[in-house]
Amino acid sequence: MKIALVLESFDVAKGGAERSTFEMALCLSQLDMDVTIVARNVSGISSRDFPFHIHPIPVSAHSKKGQWMAFEKALEEFFSSNRFDIIHSMVPIKCADIYQPRGGSILHSQQRHWASFGQGAKTTFKKLTNGFNRSRGQRLLNERAICDLPDKPILVALSNYVLNQFKTLYGVPEKRLHLVCNGVHINRLKNDQAVAEGEKLKKLYDPQGNTSLLLFAAENLRLKGLDYLIEAARIVRDQLKGTDKEFRLFVMTGSDWSSYWKKSNGYQLNENILFMGSSDQMPAMLNMCDAVVLPTFNDACSRVVLEGLAVNKPAITTQYNGAVDFLEDGEYGQVIDEPTNVDALSKAILKYCEKATTQLISQRIEEDHLFDQVSMFRHAKELIQLYGKLTFDAEEKTGQKIPI
Repeated sequence: MKIALVLESFDVAKGGAERSTFEMALCLSQLDMDVTIVARNVSGISSRDFPFHIHPIPVSAHSKKGQWMAFEKALEEFFSSNRFDIIHSMVPIKCADIYQPRGGSILHSQQRHWASFGQGAKTTFKKLTNGFNRSRGQRLLNERAICDLPDKPILVALSNYVLNQFKTLYGVPEKRLHLVCNGVHINRLKNDQAVAEGEKLKKLYDPQGNTSLLLFAAENLRLKGLDYLIEAARIVRDQLKGTDKEFRLFVMTGSDWSSYWKKSNGYQLNENILFMGSSDQMPAMLNMCDAVVLPTFNDACSRVVLEGLAVNKPAITTQYNGAVDFLEDGEYGQVIDEPTNVDALSKAILKYCEKATTQLISQRIEEDHLFDQVSMFRHAKELIQLYGKLTFDAEEKTGQKIPI
């Protein structure tokens, strides 16, 4: 079966949606799908061999809106002259068979983006100036138009969180909605090298066995709640004074973290919060830590939480993260109501400063084989089942057999 995966940018060195699409393409290819990634911008692939095809569609225009519209037109021309059994798009295009926004609904993401600025003049300013982002505005119009169509594309949600966005914001009927929970490629996380390197780091940062190691990893630090996490860390530090317990929070990011570092140092948290920058040591860091913490304002289904679960690490996150689908109402992690709820966040961290608690939850995660549930191979297999259903329906309408 020939599958086209459509996105705007493809760079295997990046995280988020681009990394997720890469892992999805890899797993689909290993499951005997003929996969082609179609993207406007392609980078970081010159010295790599992939089991799938990559087809760049470069376009030029004077504005970002113009670039998007030129890309959309170029896609229509490309797919009119190149046959694929399934067009699976991460961006809102009408010619797709499947629309799977890996960041969730564009409209909902916009609303949560505003919320991350808090109340007051800054949020009002963001709303007033939103119209100047014409590129995002055009994508939003496309998404609305797609949701108003009677049949296709099918909207595939990465989580119940995203599924509900399309139900409530657009009134998309059940027949056009499909849930395929997100996954991660676990082989790079669960291997002897990653485990061994994680153990070395644990001995370095927790030599006495009384320091809880927490991992925060993100790029958009405001949207992912780092400001409030630092506030919670100050409360935790004060609560642990006079005890034999300690904690360290590792902040991994490729973004500018200087303002957060200044705030952390202003609270004298330089011993508790370590800013690591970007690193290719994520597998080792995940194996080192006791828990993952991500007090996000919005995540369709956070990769770092799933990666933590893949190596048996519990998570602290918010109701605005689709990854809560895997936490079983707190059995494998703590879910707080709002990222701004510093009191609830600090209490969750204090709970995970009990080594016995995190070890018990980690053991439960391992015994329940949660790594199978968060696997990208599981995600890919469910997609292939959906592809089969869509092609079967197409055969019923046209009478032409589609090879699988």
